[in-house]
Amino acid sequence: MTKTQRPIFLVDDDPDDRMIFKLIFNDYQIKRELIEMADGIELMEYLDTCYRDQIPALIFLDRHMPKMDGMQVLQLLKANFVYRHIPVVIFSNSRLSSDKSEAYKLGANFFITKPPNITDLRKVIEDLLKIYMIL
Repeated sequence: MTKTQRPIFLVDDDPDDRMIFKLIFNDYQIKRELIEMADGIELMEYLDTCYRDQIPALIFLDRHMPKMDGMQVLQLLKANFVYRHIPVVIFSNSRLSSDKSEAYKLGANFFITKPPNITDLRKVIEDLLKIYMIL
């Protein structure tokens, strides 16, 4: 995998959300690997053992997860010299402004409330992939 083809990570404890995201992602026929993880510990363990060209181009991170929630993961990522440059999009069911404020304070690039339907989710994912020049 070359540097321009670094993977995209999806970290979410909900297998249904991951499946829907993956289906939408695959519809765009993106030539990058989508690596799915169920929690923040799994992400941090992967990053601690991966090669530089396996560091993700973008991380979609769920806000609320067991073991280590998205905010804890975000804080660890942004405190680490090697990982702090990785764009992180927080996806959450939360509509609390305090969650959004905390995410931005910790260094999130975007805080997105999970849309209520697949059509809206598709549009959000498409827009984010365009922003990061992945589409």
